[in-house]
Amino acid sequence: MTRSDFRKKAILSIFITFFIISSIYSMIGTINIVHNLENKKRILSLRNGYAIDTNYQFQQAISKYLNYAEVTEFIKALELEFPDIIDVTSIGKSYEGRTLWLIKVTNELSQVANKNQVLLIGTHHAREYISLMVPLYIAYQLANEFYTNNTIQKVLNYTTYYIIPLLNPDGYTEALYHNPWQRKNTHRIDEDNDGKFGEDCPDDVNGDGIIGYLVNNKTGEWFYEGIDNDGDGQINEDWVGGVDLNRNYNYSWGSDEGASSDKHNETYYGSAPFSENETRALRDFVESIVRQGLNFSFAISYHSGIRAILYPWGYMSDTPDDEILLKYADFLSNITNYQDIQGYDLYPVSGEWSDWLYGIYHIPSYTIEVYRDDAELNKLNNPTQTLNGFLYIPFNVTKFFNPSEKEITSVANPNYKAVVELAYTLIPPEREEQNMVFWGIIGIILIAAVAIVVFAVFRMYKKSKT
Repeated sequence: MTRSDFRKKAILSIFITFFIISSIYSMIGTINIVHNLENKKRILSLRNGYAIDTNYQFQQAISKYLNYAEVTEFIKALELEFPDIIDVTSIGKSYEGRTLWLIKVTNELSQVANKNQVLLIGTHHAREYISLMVPLYIAYQLANEFYTNNTIQKVLNYTTYYIIPLLNPDGYTEALYHNPWQRKNTHRIDEDNDGKFGEDCPDDVNGDGIIGYLVNNKTGEWFYEGIDNDGDGQINEDWVGGVDLNRNYNYSWGSDEGASSDKHNETYYGSAPFSENETRALRDFVESIVRQGLNFSFAISYHSGIRAILYPWGYMSDTPDDEILLKYADFLSNITNYQDIQGYDLYPVSGEWSDWLYGIYHIPSYTIEVYRDDAELNKLNNPTQTLNGFLYIPFNVTKFFNPSEKEITSVANPNYKAVVELAYTLIPPEREEQNMVFWGIIGIILIAAVAIVVFAVFRMYKKSKT
């Protein structure tokens, strides 16, 4: 064999080897392109094909405080508009028989097994309207951005959000239409033992549109503005009743530090742990998830009154020795710009939601306080009017806890970003990334094969020359 023949064979061998490598990578690239195109077509078909156009004005609805009927309409419209992202069910009924809605948000066509689970709760406390709007906003934004935002697509491929936006619909309705001071649910309690319920709540006596505080200048006693509606010589002594749902869980329940056994008190903890329909429904739902062998990656309950990320424990000063719990709190704080502090350091709380979830199920659980109106808070130190011989403070409790309607989305948006970005950090390496490693190894092997072929041809050439 001549030197020219060996040269030709060597060149031909190298060409064939590189052709094989190029063909394999081209085939992989084509498969990936087709796969991506099919995914995009599938997503677009969901959006523009059989998804039902409800003509519901979501942006308009999310920018005002909704009543219970409007919340129900919003949730059902969301499911109709985004049928492969949103699934609406019920976890039970409230004391007055209202449905406790559960919004499940995930990409139902994702083939990912063992997705991360996230739990978001709104409106433990009735007068904190913004704590309803934040989880509603989160549910809507997740669904709406899924079709256009690669990050949201990835998050919903690997995460299932369970959102209960209105845990206390009865108290919320009472606060919205009757008594803006209502904090608890509306479990009927005859507080003045006259056989009637809720006949003597606070009233706007002077007609200024606010049920403020009255202060006895001689005794220093504070009480709500009101009228003796039932003619018993007392005012405001018989509200509709209620139990503080966020003192009704079975972890450190029954302590008078951070809760109360007094039925009149705003922090009345109820007759027993989980005595209330609402807390039992939430407990049963959580246990249904646990029975499936799953657990929540993290859980959040929204409140208002300050701006803070509160983490366990609420019932005692000891800080849990838990790196993940503290790490997530710091992460949420950095996104929202709310201070992260242990709940007990704000004030003691017994029978509280996050202590229960963390203490029983070891779920990193947080209470996020999203708003406070400092101008209203400052009024408490400066009574400037008198009413019926008492100092009068026109403190607007609704305004204190809740931003104006035009501010709802600006308060909700950083909380949306926080639960998206935290969920994103929990996503494992994608299969595509694993495939890149695999094919990278294959490429190295093929390149090594080329080198071996070249070396073998060279040795054959050297032998033939000798």
